Amino acid sequence: MYDAVYVAGGKESAKALKLVPQAKEFVREAFQHFKTIAIGSEGAELLPAEARNALGQSQTFAEMGIAASRSDGDIPSFSESIIKAIAKYRQ
Repeated sequence: MYDAVYVAGGKESAKALKLVPQAKEFVREAFQHFKTIAIGSEGAELLPAEARNALGQSQTFAEMGIAASRSDGDIPSFSESIIKAIAKYRQ
């Protein structure tokens, strides 16, 4: 069992993961089971469509249990948002 998933950022990482159907399915299932998902920049490309579609319309990433990093400079706040999302325990 696990409480959170980290999807690495970086163009090459995201590109490689998108070629693996099981990786996309793993992230989709984690989202559907209300697991915290931490994503690094381009890792957002692996989020399920329902998460991307809800963003900005009805929910924020934080409300969906998703912590997102935009750059290496936001590591302290990114780390804090992961901790808060896990502590919230969305299940």
